[in-house]
Amino acid sequence: VSDASLEEALETFRLRLAERLGTTRAGVDAILDSFSSDRTDRSLFADPRVIDVIEAAAQHRVLRFDYASPWKSEQATERAVQPLHVRCIDGAAYLLAATPAGERVFNLSFVDNISVTDERFTPPPDTHERDWSESFGVWTGDDIVEVSVRIAAPAARYFAGQQWHPAQHDHWHGDVLERRFPGHFSPEIVRRLLGLGDALLAVSPADLHDAVTTAARTLLANLDREGADEGSC
Repeated sequence: VSDASLEEALETFRLRLAERLGTTRAGVDAILDSFSSDRTDRSLFADPRVIDVIEAAAQHRVLRFDYASPWKSEQATERAVQPLHVRCIDGAAYLLAATPAGERVFNLSFVDNISVTDERFTPPPDTHERDWSESFGVWTGDDIVEVSVRIAAPAARYFAGQQWHPAQHDHWHGDVLERRFPGHFSPEIVRRLLGLGDALLAVSPADLHDAVTTAARTLLANLDREGADEGSC
């Protein structure tokens, strides 16, 4: 999506919020303190679930919904959370919320039966600024480390035009791009680096390097096994 197209979608999103909440354009700007977006899919801004959750976060109202984690279980469980901030990134919308077990991130693609309650709460100060702007992606809770990635040409020129994080620093070593940025050690960042394919030359720190190589070996084993199964049919 081009920058102009995304800006147009955001403006439409603001107007939809104004109409939905019966407030002014200036009032919507205050509501959007509960929302942020990186490069993403503009169709997210038409999703009524996103507006419902932003409304709850802006008004500090407890949110109830059914959630089926794609990583843990296909069975949905009912949740009651304190919504803190919504962030749209990489084509999906995520909710940072306070739960009885601590702060957690929910992918809104797997949320259903949303109900904004009348119960109010007092949010902690600057929660979304601390947890959503300091590191790559949407994962929270682990120590933030500096990630270093080297990307080979010609893919390096393509990825040089992408922003992975506002605090990223790019350095060129000939035609090789070295990108440094803050991140949590998470499956999310491992998947991003695997997506570089054979353009990925080096990764640090060491534990992230080991996680990427382990995931790559697992991927190759899966492909080899599936190929062998198809050949035997």
